[in-house]
Amino acid sequence: MGRSEPGSPAMLHARLKSMRERGWIVRADTEDTCRKQIGLMSAALRYFDRLADCHVKAARRD
Repeated sequence: MGRSEPGSPAMLHARLKSMRERGWIVRADTEDTCRKQIGLMSAALRYFDRLADCHVKAARRD
């Protein structure tokens, strides 16, 4: 969150909220209350598989 490259904290929170609503990620508490752990759900893995297939198809066209 302290780095500026990924975007502002508000934008990151909005993206994470959107991903949770889509069922792509699950958030879990850790021993440190200032940190959260994020895990990918099967819906996200399916999306990334489709995205990878698109990349392979695009690379074959070149």
